[in-house]
Amino acid sequence: MDYLTFLLAVLHVHKALCAETFHDTTVKLAKNMTLECVYPSGGTLTQVEWFKVNETEKESIAIFNPTYGMVIRTPYAEKVYFLNSTTDLNDMALSFHNASEADVGLYSCVLETFPQGSWEKTVQVVPSESFEGAISWNSHVVSESGKNITLSCELPTRQPAQRATWEKIQAHQIDHLTSCNLSQGRGYASRYRRRILTNCSQGATRAVLTLPHVTAWDAGLYRCSSEASTGENATFVIRLAVTDDEVFKAGQEIERIKSVTTSLLRGTQARKSPMQRNVVKNHFQTYMK
Repeated sequence: MDYLTFLLAVLHVHKALCAETFHDTTVKLAKNMTLECVYPSGGTLTQVEWFKVNETEKESIAIFNPTYGMVIRTPYAEKVYFLNSTTDLNDMALSFHNASEADVGLYSCVLETFPQGSWEKTVQVVPSESFEGAISWNSHVVSESGKNITLSCELPTRQPAQRATWEKIQAHQIDHLTSCNLSQGRGYASRYRRRILTNCSQGATRAVLTLPHVTAWDAGLYRCSSEASTGENATFVIRLAVTDDEVFKAGQEIERIKSVTTSLLRGTQARKSPMQRNVVKNHFQTYMK
């Protein structure tokens, strides 16, 4: 193999690897912002280090060791701090004070744990004008706390989807949960703060995301996106609400009362005068407040 052929082969592999590279979270640049890094598994934290990833190197920002404490590198000494290092060793979030445009870029949180070893999460900080956090939703799901919830969306059939992704959308950040390559039947799960399950079966016609034992923290907007070989894209957004058992049952009872009262109002409409109907309606609305 001559040198030119070898070089082209290396470039091809590099391009393929880059195409499969994901960052786990996108954060909107703000004067005061927090980059999350929550280790979801067990084990003992031995050390964590945050880096800013430049084109040619990784610049160390801060390092924390449960035994020896923390060090904030000089350029960041007055700008960043560990948010929860004294209360939760699995939550190594890095907070910024007086962040600026210079802080846009890619960040890496590397945790060393025993006995699991290394764990890394990447966070992309983008300018506020490039961040899309406000979206409308297509479907609404309500669940009791502690239940296993499966969210799903239909994938296009006219042009089979090659890739399907799930994201959690918040006003200040987007967590990229899963990415499935449906033509090859393989996927990528992000370094999310809790365990999630998905199905990346080859040729699947539905994208699913399962959240075991949901809590109030899981409530929010979840976006399912698909991409066909033609470049055609489709999205479907689900709003998940999570409530405790008593609130959930109370909500169901309110909906039952609404349904029964509405039926009664409709059934007696023909037999009551307009004044009588208004009296009944006002009593109902007062009760529901």
